Amino acid sequence: MTAADLAAARRAADELVAAGVGRVLLYGSVARGDCRETSDVDLVAIYDDLDYAERHSRRCGLEARASAAAGCPVDVMVTDAPEWAVRTTCVPCSVETRVASYAVELADVGDHSCIDWDKEIGLPANPADELASRFEEMTNAAIRLEGHLRPSVAEIDAADAGDAEDHRHKEGVRFAAAMAEVLAVVESAAKLNHIAAVGTAPAWKHSIPDLLAVQPESVRHAFTALAGSNVDLVTLHQWRQSNYVANRPGLPTENGLREHSTAAVNIAAHVTDQCRSQGISAREIARWDRQVRRLAEVLDGPVRHSDGRGLGC
Repeated sequence: MTAADLAAARRAADELVAAGVGRVLLYGSVARGDCRETSDVDLVAIYDDLDYAERHSRRCGLEARASAAAGCPVDVMVTDAPEWAVRTTCVPCSVETRVASYAVELADVGDHSCIDWDKEIGLPANPADELASRFEEMTNAAIRLEGHLRPSVAEIDAADAGDAEDHRHKEGVRFAAAMAEVLAVVESAAKLNHIAAVGTAPAWKHSIPDLLAVQPESVRHAFTALAGSNVDLVTLHQWRQSNYVANRPGLPTENGLREHSTAAVNIAAHVTDQCRSQGISAREIARWDRQVRRLAEVLDGPVRHSDGRGLGC
């Protein structure tokens, strides 16, 4: 495996051009000059025109070709010229604007005469829609969290069968998944608040203190206060590894899971209150408010099966 460096990035860029991409930009650690042994090459593939329904399939194909050419892992952001232009000039809180501020052009085919600059783009075209998109991500994480706070059918079956070991295993899988969603809710809230308070794109990070570092002190204080003494925001990002048993933190108790979930909901509700007057639709706000009520019902007391078992059955 070759190290990620400028030479590898150029090989990958040439492969993207051969695949029909009009322009290729380099960003990330290689562009910044701070890459490490484990770094990937990060590229933006800008087509002259892209069917946005094909974005994800195109990305998979381009990443496979670019990684083979580079000899190291390559991540590719796929867009087209009209979308890139709008996202970098009209949406200051977009990831594209952050990337454009330091990206290095590696390739340009030169002939871009067939670009439809007036086409409707696939991603949010203004800051209000970008904020709404981030808000939806937070709501979706809260919906997933609720699902993991209720014992699964498989858990209940194991408990009913008297198989304590199998029950504990299935419960552990659910608790780990719930903690991953706790992180997703808090991380989404931090990124949403960054857009609302700072107006730029949040960092591409998962550490909550890192995401809060450039925000007003009042924001950091609110997150810390709402987290409480039993929820460590510094280590919360470790739950991104929840699918990997060897890498995840120790599983919480039922009360620990309840405390983390309650803190996440309180933090997200606080951020929502800061965003209610910033253009998010009444329908999306109402969906969030309903979800908060549902989570409150789940967390108010043990989630019970018919025989009285709680969150942990």
